[in-house]
Formats: sequence, C-alpha cells, structure tokens
Amino acid sequence: MSARRRRGHGEEAIYPRKDGRWAGAVELGWRDGTRQRKTVYGKTRKEVAEKMHKLLRDHREREIQADERMTVEKYLKDWLQTMEAAVRPRTWRRYEELIRLHAIPHIGRIRLSRLGPGQPSASLR
Repeated sequence: MSARRRRGHGEEAIYPRKDGRWAGAVELGWRDGTRQRKTVYGKTRKEVAEKMHKLLRDHREREIQADERMTVEKYLKDWLQTMEAAVRPRTWRRYEELIRLHAIPHIGRIRLSRLGPGQPSASLR
C-alpha cells in the first residue's frame, strides 16, 4: 500500500482530470434552495489550491458587506440566517443562544467599523 499525503483544510475537492489538468470544487453555500458551487482548473495541484483559497476569500469578503453603519448585532443576525442551512439544528440553536445571551448584550450596539481587538466596549459606543 502506498503512503498517501494528507489533504489540507479546504482541499478535499481537488482532483486530477483525465486530460492531465487539475480541478477543484469550491462550496459557496446555498441560495434560494440551490447549492452554489464553483469549479476551478489549473495545470498543477498547487495552482488549483491557490485559486480555491482566493475564490473563498473573495466570496467571504463580498458576503460580509460591512458598511459604516452596520452593527455587530445586525451582522450576527445575518450570519445566523446564513448558517441555518449549513449546520445541524441543535448546533444552530446553540449559536443563536450564545449570540443572544452573550454577544448582543455586550457588543451588539457597536458598529463593525469601530470594533477592534483589545478595546474596551464602553469606549466604542
């Protein structure tokens, strides 16, 4: 039996094609009940992995859409809606509970644009 190399995080969908090129499928979530997937191609496995990481990064940046007035509470509620189809119901209920009981009461009114590491929440209001 040959030794197999372990795949990196997010690289479970990279595979060689019969024509010698490599392909990778990126899961972009669900929209209107339809799964959104994007396939990228390249000459090498490394090239496909880089394209996949860039595609995921760009997708996340578009997904956030943090304008100047968006608060942490609004962002977390939007995030919960996107996660509802992606995780098990019990996991989603736990996320909702943690956000409702802990995050929103403490930092919910803070604007995302003013939120930063190591700053006391009272000075951000």
